[in-house]
Amino acid sequence: MRKKIYSVIFHKDSRGWTGRIYEIIVSAAAVISIIPLMFKTWHPVFGTIDTFTLYVLFLDYILRWLVHDFRSKYKKPWAFLVYPFTPMAIVGLLCMLPSFGFLDQNFRILRMFRIFKVIQYTRIFNMVIRVFKRERKTLLSVLIIALGYIFISALAMFTNEPDTFNTFYDAIYWATTALTTVGYGDVYPVSNIGKLISMLSSLFGIAIIALPAGVVTAGFMEEINSAINDSELETQREPDEGLEKPEKKGSDEVGKRLTGALTYNRKRYAAIMLLCVAVNIVLSETMAHVNTPLWLDVTGTIAATIILEPGAGLIVGLVNNFFRAIFISDPTNLVYYGISAAVALIAAIMLDKDGHIGLKRVIVSIALMIAASTLLSGVLKYWQTGGVSEMYWEDYFFEAAAAAGFGTFASSLFGTFVVKIPDTIVSVILAVIIFKLVPEKYRGRA
Repeated sequence: MRKKIYSVIFHKDSRGWTGRIYEIIVSAAAVISIIPLMFKTWHPVFGTIDTFTLYVLFLDYILRWLVHDFRSKYKKPWAFLVYPFTPMAIVGLLCMLPSFGFLDQNFRILRMFRIFKVIQYTRIFNMVIRVFKRERKTLLSVLIIALGYIFISALAMFTNEPDTFNTFYDAIYWATTALTTVGYGDVYPVSNIGKLISMLSSLFGIAIIALPAGVVTAGFMEEINSAINDSELETQREPDEGLEKPEKKGSDEVGKRLTGALTYNRKRYAAIMLLCVAVNIVLSETMAHVNTPLWLDVTGTIAATIILEPGAGLIVGLVNNFFRAIFISDPTNLVYYGISAAVALIAAIMLDKDGHIGLKRVIVSIALMIAASTLLSGVLKYWQTGGVSEMYWEDYFFEAAAAAGFGTFASSLFGTFVVKIPDTIVSVILAVIIFKLVPEKYRGRA
């Protein structure tokens, strides 16, 4: 399943049409999400646009995280730990934070970074990135020369005309505009020596600015020629038309068997995932109508993880969270998917070992899951609401801890911790029961 997702996102599919459709959907969502920034007044339809596009972009973020080990030089699980700190992952998270509700409207400008999603899927952009990587040492040298010249010319001008430039920052501003030959005219020298410095700065600026342009242009042309040569080489490798290909005896029969097995595995994989999604939805909706300190909304996530693979657990948790977010109409609910993802990974690492689940591993897994979910939920809840929860039991224990003299943050963690204990124990037990009920031949990777 993860390999299929990787082939779709990064155009490794031989047919390619699924990857192109995915690219169009994500790129369109990124462009549409910027439309509300073009208006000064807020319209209710903008909220719908923001919510819908946030779901799409968040899904793309999670799926890229899910298959990062295929592209990273690191192996599992380090590849998954490194992904959030990669440049594009940081940009992707920053552009979604304002919509999550954890940043006020003053940070709406961060949504502009969503345009990088369009650039990310553009082949020309990837070509430019390769050019900059290859010529980074040369461009860095030019940048150092430019910064040095800006500093020297600004210092010379500030020393010569202290009355014209109130601060050294003004001199830096003038030197930058002079170096780039822009010259806004709002700050300019008045003395003859100052004008001479300005002329020299402009002349040198033309030469310095021309250097990186030439380097990038040469590198870009080299990259284009390399792409053309590679394309011609691939064409030459194609077999000539009219030549008969040798056939192996029995290959058709073997191919049919493999195709049938693969189709069966995919159907089995999808059926188990749908079952786990249904378990999550039914249990969480049932618990929502019963006044008990339980959610049980990760039971199916854990079950999918130990029956199939961690990737299946992550997808089940994502579908469940999307379902809740759509019906609750609260984009901030998407943040709590991170908790489900963490639970799924911990369950995969600690709970299941070669298809066997022992009591010791169950106990250790429950302890780690309680600690991880308490920390994540407590911190997010404290950031979002100051520790106050909409759930009765969480709020009850929060108030009890606050009355006992605990601080707000400690009370928030305590309220979450107490509720997470029975919820995690019951969720794990139910997931293990589901795992035992599934025949052994239906377990494992599809």
